[in-house]
Amino acid sequence: MKPFRFLNILVGLSLSFTGCIRDDIPSAQTLQTALYLFDSASNQILSYSNLSSLYAADRISDPSKILTNVSLSQVSNLAWGGMTLDNQLDQLFLVSESGTIIRIDRIREQIGSINSVDLALFTLDPSQRLQNSKFSQASIDPITHTLYIAENGDNLCRLWIITNANLRLHNETVAMNTLQVTNDTGGRSVVANNGSIFTHSDSGSSVLIGTDTVIGPRIRKGSPSGFQNTNQIIGSLTQLGTHGTLALDTANNILFVGLHLQDGNQISSRPPILAFDTGSFGLGFNQTPKFTLGDSLQRQIRVLSHAGNKAWLVALSSASSVGNNTLTIWMTPQSGSIFKTLSIPGTPSRIFKGLALDGNAN
Repeated sequence: MKPFRFLNILVGLSLSFTGCIRDDIPSAQTLQTALYLFDSASNQILSYSNLSSLYAADRISDPSKILTNVSLSQVSNLAWGGMTLDNQLDQLFLVSESGTIIRIDRIREQIGSINSVDLALFTLDPSQRLQNSKFSQASIDPITHTLYIAENGDNLCRLWIITNANLRLHNETVAMNTLQVTNDTGGRSVVANNGSIFTHSDSGSSVLIGTDTVIGPRIRKGSPSGFQNTNQIIGSLTQLGTHGTLALDTANNILFVGLHLQDGNQISSRPPILAFDTGSFGLGFNQTPKFTLGDSLQRQIRVLSHAGNKAWLVALSSASSVGNNTLTIWMTPQSGSIFKTLSIPGTPSRIFKGLALDGNAN
């Protein structure tokens, strides 16, 4: 683990803790995990090469690297959750609310100014957008290298599918190729891995649970060919709410759902993070979570990311649509897990709306 120096001018900035550092976690589960954050205030990518060091430090360290390129200004209006990493091909993707995409190749090797030959900027066809829509969470399937991006419009939501995202050309306009979930609305989230796709939406078609007709928030599991209505989790026992974001633990087959309970106007006692087994889809609609995380103070989760093959979960929270410089980290997230909340300093104050975790970092 590399030590980091903290700039003298930033000494004394506060770091808030909840609980203590656990010492009973096998180190192999958490070592060699990197954190990437995009700062919309400076159009910079901050990289922390070892999340363990950031988590364990008494003071916030400087980033291992700060990456810059003039083209990053094209995604200043980053979508919430619009940052995803292909950890097999070493490519980082940034997606703006308006559908501009930047791919950075050889992201682990970049230092300082990003080599322009390693950066491609392409755009989702603006003529094929939903009415008044915004793009939000993006997820790259590291097995198929297909990029999925959630689009939410006035009366409809859908996923854009960008096949061969690793090969898209600079200045290319990507024609519409979408995956529709019939009648779902308020869909802002997607995660994908090895051909499986998971989504969250605020509402959609009703389902029959016993003798009750149920509508409302639901999570789905599907594939590039579509979604089956039986493969959704919905109902009062789920504790699902609106304005959800997703993260996938591929090592333990757990789907995390983070909720922005303030926007969703949900009751304060509802947990902000729910965890479901990915194999439970299709076994019944109204399922209780495997476990929950967080407390009533964490009512504003807008982005959730898991390291996939390593035991880290990180959330970005904000009361406004602008974002801020605060993140919350769970090491080996499970029921009752402690967490650590910290604020990354910078001038001007940093604004984070996307992050990515690299469980294959060296």
